[in-house]
Amino acid sequence: MHDDDLVAAARVFAAAMVDDPLHCYFVPDARHRLERLQDVYEFRLKTRREAWALPGGLHALALWEQPGLTIADGRPPWDKVRAGFALVAGGAPSALVRMLKYKSFARRVRARILPGPAWYLDTIVVDPAHQRQGLSGRLLRPLLSVAHGDSLPVFLETQSPANVAIYRRFGFVVADESTVPGAPMTHFAMVMNP
Repeated sequence: MHDDDLVAAARVFAAAMVDDPLHCYFVPDARHRLERLQDVYEFRLKTRREAWALPGGLHALALWEQPGLTIADGRPPWDKVRAGFALVAGGAPSALVRMLKYKSFARRVRARILPGPAWYLDTIVVDPAHQRQGLSGRLLRPLLSVAHGDSLPVFLETQSPANVAIYRRFGFVVADESTVPGAPMTHFAMVMNP
């Protein structure tokens, strides 16, 4: 991804996630959330091995982790930890603390329900100006096809009940539903088996 595309993609991620419950928890200050999330996603996109977009624009984007690069083996997702430092540099050190606490919780949930190798759908977004056009499905189907070619499960997390319904349409099931410690939100861990 070229630098111009990377910045534009980070803007799409930030705009799509600005009202997401988890991102609101990480950066509760709504006045600066969009800017902080753009910094985080710009950093994450620079360090990603698996960033996908639909051809013809940056309207639908996804971040994936391949088997062996996920939190399943107990290693922290270093790109996320480093991205948290972008929050600190942007003046939001408490956001890094919340992010690290959440990641520790999420690692424990994942290890409990799916300890073996799996593909991890980290984030999928559609530019708010292009939502409700079927773009997420057009992006998700080929990604799932690659994962199923490996005969491995696909794992994702969401804190949005509306997202649960969307992912169920693709064959994901809720494997764990729990409250995020110290946060007023429900964490849904979802799995699609091959």
